[in-house]
Amino acid sequence: MPTRAVLIQNPAAGQDSWQEQVEAALITLREAGWEVALRETTGQGDATEFAREAVADKVDVVVVAGGDGTVNEALQGLAEQRDTALAVLPGGTVNVWATELGVGEDKTKVAHQIALGHRRTIDLGKVNDRYFLMMVSAGFDAEASAKVAETPQLKEVKRRAGPLAYVLAGIHTLRNFRGRTVVLDVDGRSIRRRALMVIVGNTRLYGGIAEITYQARADDGLLDLCVLAGRGPLDLARRAVAVILRRHHQDTQIDYRKARRIVLDTPRPLRIQADGEDIGTTPATIQVLPSALEVIVFPDTPPGFLSAEG
Repeated sequence: MPTRAVLIQNPAAGQDSWQEQVEAALITLREAGWEVALRETTGQGDATEFAREAVADKVDVVVVAGGDGTVNEALQGLAEQRDTALAVLPGGTVNVWATELGVGEDKTKVAHQIALGHRRTIDLGKVNDRYFLMMVSAGFDAEASAKVAETPQLKEVKRRAGPLAYVLAGIHTLRNFRGRTVVLDVDGRSIRRRALMVIVGNTRLYGGIAEITYQARADDGLLDLCVLAGRGPLDLARRAVAVILRRHHQDTQIDYRKARRIVLDTPRPLRIQADGEDIGTTPATIQVLPSALEVIVFPDTPPGFLSAEG
């Protein structure tokens, strides 16, 4: 039986040649013997609905052609089942999930690698009623991410220059942001800190660059919690240096541990983002869902992405 797939494309993603790249990938998959149906998104929620329909139709693979936002949207329709696997053809302004998987820039080559069909089972995270692949955070970065989503000028910068939008939003947010009191219940243990950021990772990379949750593995049945404590910009800079140098455990103002369930609350509402998408404010219940999804992995997927061999 041929592999059946649905390719969910965000036509607004990618550069000028994006459409041609997607069409070339489609040809590659079909030449490999796959039966591929193309679905194009036109608005918010389309990728979720298309993914749900694919699962109901028992499609083998959903290939998401787009950025992290489109991937996360499709995930909402794929989570907690293992018949339909997730694959990615990166085309967004920021492609952290693709970076986690070691996906290259050559879309035709990526399509060839997807056609090999190497599937692995991974965990997912869930924050309140939303699933995530990579991470959830609250605090400074979530405030900056929300500013990008809410500011037309920054949205245009993101469309044209990707990560630059977050840099500009971060500079603006940093001026007035101060550490906030957070109360955490971590697998039954209570923690209270004045924190600049709270990061919960299912995978290692933050923003495709820094390994804030550097011990995280996508299949270990656990989430990695990293709390960056402090009061203002100078403290944030100190925490950032420690994280970049992987000196988490040498800085008493960084709390790093593994957990299955984390409840985050704050006296005043604090912004939260999941996989780079603004999802509202605290309180939040964050939990791991072990072995909740099948994904297509690649020859260059880093060894540290998974804990198990295979």
